[in-house]
Amino acid sequence: MRAFGIVVLLAIFSAGCTASVQYAGRPQLISSELVANRNYEIDQRQQAYVGEPMIRVQEFRVDRYTGSEVEISNGFSINGPGLNYQYAEGQNFPYGGRTHLYDQDMHFFRMGTLGVVFDEAGRVQDKVLNLASYGPPVFLIYTFQTDSQSGDVGLIESERRNVAADGQNFEIIYSGMGSGSIRLNYREFTNNDMARQAFFQELSYPVGSETIRFRDIVIQVHEVSSESIEYSVLSHSGPS
Repeated sequence: MRAFGIVVLLAIFSAGCTASVQYAGRPQLISSELVANRNYEIDQRQQAYVGEPMIRVQEFRVDRYTGSEVEISNGFSINGPGLNYQYAEGQNFPYGGRTHLYDQDMHFFRMGTLGVVFDEAGRVQDKVLNLASYGPPVFLIYTFQTDSQSGDVGLIESERRNVAADGQNFEIIYSGMGSGSIRLNYREFTNNDMARQAFFQELSYPVGSETIRFRDIVIQVHEVSSESIEYSVLSHSGPS
């Protein structure tokens, strides 16, 4: 992308003519996938000490949308009576739609009721839109100088991460040995990024067990002591 290189030195505005605006439609969903963060890999030998999670699973849904955002390639500002906006490199803003200015088709991105206009090449224009809901869109007329005529923004594919309501969100803790048993704790959490415990269960398996099973999880026990356990997860269904 070409850099904006725009520095606003003076901004004087007044209400201009009514603008022809075609608002963008709702962001288009292009994919949705249930994925998982896990602290293990199948058939990989690993170790957990007392109080540490042998297994931790966090499932979430990734929804991907396209054409819904504009990315700023280099920072610039808009300053004037009642206005003081700073736009930093790397920021994303909602794509607002299309308009017409200087006998050309233009685009704009939104920040509240302000529409920043740019042309097909991505160059930011010297007029912005007032998109206030109490009246029709109008151009606010700005007079300012720039240190460059180049500038570039682009429509990008945005990505939003949502926690799936039906996703697994739990961990299995090694709790040591006692009374001839391997002790584990199963802790299930709400779908708020493992922030609040929703369910707790104590598990025990005979010492000497080569494999232990809990629900759809099968674990091979290699070595176990009162301080730690070495194990491999043999199988576990669900998203990878």
